[in-house]
Amino acid sequence: MDMKECTKCGEVKAVGEFYKNGSKLRSHCKMCMAEYRKVYRKKYYQSNKEAIAEKCKTYREKNKDTIRARDKAYRERNRDAISAKDKRYREQNREAIIAKDKRYYERNREALAEKNKAWYEQNRDAIATRRKTYRDKNKDVIKARYQNNKEAISVRHKAYYEQNKDEISERSKAYRDRNRDAIRSSKKDYYERNKEDILAKRKVRYEQNKDRAKATSDRWRMANLDRVRAKRKVYREQNNDKIKSSKSKWHRDNPDKVRASKQRRRVLKRGAEGYATAEQIEARWDMWGRKCYICGGPAEATDHVKPLVKDGAGWPCNLRPVCRRCNSSKGSTWPFDIKAARELQ
Repeated sequence: MDMKECTKCGEVKAVGEFYKNGSKLRSHCKMCMAEYRKVYRKKYYQSNKEAIAEKCKTYREKNKDTIRARDKAYRERNRDAISAKDKRYREQNREAIIAKDKRYYERNREALAEKNKAWYEQNRDAIATRRKTYRDKNKDVIKARYQNNKEAISVRHKAYYEQNKDEISERSKAYRDRNRDAIRSSKKDYYERNKEDILAKRKVRYEQNKDRAKATSDRWRMANLDRVRAKRKVYREQNNDKIKSSKSKWHRDNPDKVRASKQRRRVLKRGAEGYATAEQIEARWDMWGRKCYICGGPAEATDHVKPLVKDGAGWPCNLRPVCRRCNSSKGSTWPFDIKAARELQ
């Protein structure tokens, strides 16, 4: 085998390790030539950095579509390999990548914020469409991912909120002011599309947090009494017929609660003692077989055996079912002789 000594590194190598220069071999071996070219390129780049950058930029501008098509075709051909390579690299250099991104973000926070904001404003509709399409296609995946990482996500969101509370508040307020009508319309559309699910979730959440929800509602109402009254007044004026119809239907569907409400009103009006719930009044009616305790006919009202005007109480033990005729004939008589009244029937 023919051999030759490299004048650069001094090693004796096979002639195949040397480039040809016409009919002769070069004095430096391939490895030394490669090292020389590497050093030369680095020096040349450092000396001509701006010119090279400008030249590359000009080339990219002229051949933008060609470069984009070529890159896209390459990614399509090597999608799995690229994905696997990127994944390996991120796993091997996770901490370094995070630290590098963090440093870059800290150095360029304001510029990045402005750039991202401008880009978002220019592509708002496209972004919204893309996000919606992705959510619709991957609804189950997103839900499963959230359920698997629920606690970690909650902790991360809470920490971010605590660190950026004022900024988030200002940003949210500015967004609401800019998009008030759009937000209201979007909420209304979403509610109409998902009415049954929303009502079911609200009911479950209310049952689980009934005391808390009531306390929150009471606090808000007491803090906004004028607003609540004005809103109710406007609603009543706009929906008078609807309110009357609803009240009439409720009265028909809840006769026991209507009776209890009337009893409470009478007791309060007279300033008497005692209180009976709708369930307690129903129990008294059932005990008497839902018949008049005087004549035994169908009961139509609830009577205070000892009348309220004679210092009777509103407790359940003083209540009995009665028909209207017997109730009218008894009036406010006390003591009342039930036996004599039955003989007169």
